[in-house]
Amino acid sequence: MTIMPNIFEAIRTNNIEELKAIIESGSFDPNEIHNAGGTALHLAARLGNFEATKMLLETKKFDVNAVDDENWTPLEWVSNHFRDQDDLHSNRFEILKLLLNNPNLDLNSQNSPLYPNAAVAAWNISFTSEERKEIFEILQSRKSDINPDIMQAIEEEMANYFNGNEEDQDLVNNASNLPEPNVELHSEALDPNVANQ
Repeated sequence: MTIMPNIFEAIRTNNIEELKAIIESGSFDPNEIHNAGGTALHLAARLGNFEATKMLLETKKFDVNAVDDENWTPLEWVSNHFRDQDDLHSNRFEILKLLLNNPNLDLNSQNSPLYPNAAVAAWNISFTSEERKEIFEILQSRKSDINPDIMQAIEEEMANYFNGNEEDQDLVNNASNLPEPNVELHSEALDPNVANQ
């Protein structure tokens, strides 16, 4: 009898073929919690595993708004690690766009201590002008799903940013009084060993 590998192990080792086999067999519980505290979608997003994240979302069985044991969503995991300028940065940006474009993502969720809502999280972590443009376009396409006050603040900051006012890099925080993310509340998220447990 062949033992189907664990979905978390397939994601952790980036074994896409094994993950595909697990998904096709249906031998997984989308609500199962990894020992780091989140679902398989949390883990894939956290590790910057774009293909795994895409495959999990395509099953339409994973809750994109699920929170881990400290109220973090998959988007907030990406947001936290997005600040790591490493080889996975571009992967995390693609994952961020995947999540934002998911129609089931609650852009007004207020579960996390990090950001007022998912829209602010996405806007606040964008570093380059091109990243800001892409995120803004996605948020604009989902404008009706976002708190009007938050969206107005983002639109104003977008205008300021591209009118030459680039001195203030914390645009949303300073002009709209949105809180800076408090990564100390989940500092173990920065420890790569946690994801390997």
